[in-house]
Amino acid sequence: MNIQSIAGDTNKGDGGSGGVNSGYAGGSGVIKLRVPESFTPIFSRGVSYTSASHSPNIVYEITAAGTNDYVTFR
Repeated sequence: MNIQSIAGDTNKGDGGSGGVNSGYAGGSGVIKLRVPESFTPIFSRGVSYTSASHSPNIVYEITAAGTNDYVTFR
């Protein structure tokens, strides 16, 4: 029997599959933050994100960040 393992899809949070002797990691996920337009975010250098205005809020979608990355709001 031949069982093929595959990794989960990026930014979808998919689970990876397992094989007889090995398995693959699950996919990464995204974080969505909805904050009032009056808040100003400060993202660390390693954070990849997009933003969209949904007045009176802004939605930030974080698609990549490391274990030491952060976001703060003023």
